[in-house]
Amino acid sequence: MARKAEGRGRREDLPRGSEPAARGGRHGRGSARGRSGRAVVIGVLGAILTVLLAAAAATAEEPVDRIVAIVDDSPILESEVAAELAVFAADPATDSLPRADLRELAIQRLIDDRILLAKAKAEALAPTEEEIEEALQGSIDRMRSQFPNEQAFQAALLAENLTLEELRRRYRREVEKSLTVRTLVDREVRGKSEVTDAEVRRFFDEHAEGLPELPERLRIAQIF
Repeated sequence: MARKAEGRGRREDLPRGSEPAARGGRHGRGSARGRSGRAVVIGVLGAILTVLLAAAAATAEEPVDRIVAIVDDSPILESEVAAELAVFAADPATDSLPRADLRELAIQRLIDDRILLAKAKAEALAPTEEEIEEALQGSIDRMRSQFPNEQAFQAALLAENLTLEELRRRYRREVEKSLTVRTLVDREVRGKSEVTDAEVRRFFDEHAEGLPELPERLRIAQIF
């Protein structure tokens, strides 16, 4: 049984027998890049479904999934780890890494996301409906762009027993969560990186004597 922790995630080592094999797509004619793109999107579509089913399992009356970690009161399920691993397996940049390393990365990513999401909710940060719709449409457009035509994209959806509307409906919550976390991160980054004109002037006044004098003329090459 996973232990709880306030403000951070705690993990429990679990048997790895439930880790999924890499997902793949059908190989037709076309370039290797096209085949790879189709496999990535099919894998991602399957991973989205796994995450959504994991979220449903978390709210079910009877436990049907193993808890890997708990961040505050939010459980991270084994099926969510499996979903992350499925995405990694479909990504050429990560599919060659050792399974143990990928599992470690997947769990840590889920823990980090939970912590950031909890902090964002505590500070009442949330994206607007327009931002959610724009991001959702952008994500679907990027998935669609991996296929040579609309027919191929629809075939990939059919392989996952999905319609486009069903994909939008189910994926919307994941997009909203991602945007909520991004809102928090953007605010934190801006808070640490933005410097006002008044702060620049104050720094200059306080350190004027130690700053080197600029020559009266500079060649363009010296400026750029």
